[in-house]
Amino acid sequence: MHKLELPPHLIDGTRPCFRFASLEPARTALLVIDLQTAFVDEGQPFASQNARDILPNVNAIIAAARTAGALVVFTRASTSDHPPYVRPDWFDHSAAYAPLADLLREGRPGHALSALLDRQQGDLVIDKYRSSAMLPQSCDLADRLRAGGIDTLIIVGAITNYCCENTARDACQMDFRVFFVTDATAAMTDAEHNASLGSVGGHADLRDTSEIIRLLQGHEPQ
Repeated sequence: MHKLELPPHLIDGTRPCFRFASLEPARTALLVIDLQTAFVDEGQPFASQNARDILPNVNAIIAAARTAGALVVFTRASTSDHPPYVRPDWFDHSAAYAPLADLLREGRPGHALSALLDRQQGDLVIDKYRSSAMLPQSCDLADRLRAGGIDTLIIVGAITNYCCENTARDACQMDFRVFFVTDATAAMTDAEHNASLGSVGGHADLRDTSEIIRLLQGHEPQ
């Protein structure tokens, strides 16, 4: 689990940041970002212990969201060779990204959601083709959420400073209220995780697992 070191301004409120007093589960979606075998399972080249460490918290939030009546959404980072989701050649064929792009093709072992996640019938599974789950060139999730009357998002998953942060930023700019769970998101290092939290705090309400569960239950966080 990451050692959290939040910037002082997120604790003392010296800079503007979001703080929502409540949420309505019926208007809320829990986004479980990219907890796939490629990023979670031991032995996978892009997996991390940090991603495995957050799974108990993620599953606790999933259970609370279901009980409260919120929508549970699992996203899968995906690679496509077909419009409109195909990436430019320079991206998929870069030395850094090409091995991961291959792992994230449909049918490849790395593309599957981790078997350690608490999934049930009725959960929504979305393949996304960009780091953010909210862009139209990534997937149709934003349209689905709006059609379902969803205006509030809870973000958990991996990687904090990439897909989770980008999704939170875009969602905020698209007028969704965003909660970002500090101990249910994971990066490769503590430094990257904490830096991302310091940045995303201007676009989302940062909460820990216990606070999010209390909000889903209709209580004020302690």
